[in-house]
Amino acid sequence: MVKLNNKYLLSKNINKIIDKRVLVRVDLNIETCGFTQIENYRIKIAKDLLKFLESAKQIIFISHLGQPPYADQRGYADYSLEKFIPYLPEFKFVNWKYEENAKNDKSFLAPKNNAENDNSFSATEMTKTYFSSFPSFSALPNDKFILLENLRFFEGEEKNDIEFAKSLSELADVFVNEAFSVSHRNHASIIEIPKFLPSYFGINFENEIRNLNKVFESDNKLAIVIGGAKIETKLPLIKKFLNKADLIVLGGLTAKEFTETHQIENDRILIPQKVNDDTDLKSIKIFLKRLKKMDIIVWNGPFAKLSDGESEAGTLLFAKELVRMKNFTIVGGGDTISFLYKHKLHSKFDFISTGGGAMLNYLANETLPGLEAIQK
Repeated sequence: MVKLNNKYLLSKNINKIIDKRVLVRVDLNIETCGFTQIENYRIKIAKDLLKFLESAKQIIFISHLGQPPYADQRGYADYSLEKFIPYLPEFKFVNWKYEENAKNDKSFLAPKNNAENDNSFSATEMTKTYFSSFPSFSALPNDKFILLENLRFFEGEEKNDIEFAKSLSELADVFVNEAFSVSHRNHASIIEIPKFLPSYFGINFENEIRNLNKVFESDNKLAIVIGGAKIETKLPLIKKFLNKADLIVLGGLTAKEFTETHQIENDRILIPQKVNDDTDLKSIKIFLKRLKKMDIIVWNGPFAKLSDGESEAGTLLFAKELVRMKNFTIVGGGDTISFLYKHKLHSKFDFISTGGGAMLNYLANETLPGLEAIQK
């Protein structure tokens, strides 16, 4: 468990950003055409942070969007952060665009506001956009609010390249990490930037850690409920939770994939009676009966693909019954939170985490790369 030091909290150091240029790592990761509830929730978090940054001279947002495959025929526009501009109308964000002559010097040069150029990228051109640096400080406009283009258009981001991070840091005086949900990744914007700038945890980041730390701060009985897919990332965490949790409940695709490769030899692991893509209602009722004996319940991932109303039944039953219990409940993961918003159940849980993978990683490992990068 990481106990946050006031020295690294934005909430305790507002005076350190007065008249400063502040570089803020946020999570605006939207991979669909329309915004789901969790995605609107992330936009709200970004807006809420701006209230604490009013005294700054300039605020520069950086984020990633999806996993741009450079051979993808959809081209540039689908992965551009420009789609956020209509959803942030109160702020004068500038969206940096790739310039043709940047292929030689590998940098962004100037903002493009010409609509006819918005979709000028072909899949072939995308293979050439392995940028190494952002525009120089002198190239930034004077607008107070700036939104820079998708970090993952730059190979240095996912390669955790220190020179790429340095080029980002040169745009500002201070760095704020408000992207808890991606702070389990060893990427340049998370790990390397704090080496060059005074750095702080954002308001929501602080809130995430304080609430998740409640899991460690008592001897209460802990249950971890994991559904959804991505078993390859969840499997190592499930093994670690065996040493921490009193009960581990696996449902949906996670249960199916787990039982295909592992024998259940521990009575603290609870799986459906019939293991398939959708967890049956009878098994969910058994889950709930066992969970009533727990003090803290952490839930990540639905019990079905949620493709139609019928497949939602089990997850909906679980959610409705869970909020009726007196346990302290924590929920994380985009699919789960979107589902709860859809059914107007989100406000009935004690804490909603913006991160699925990050939440599970923190609870399993009691730290995150993004935490250690700032608070060493």
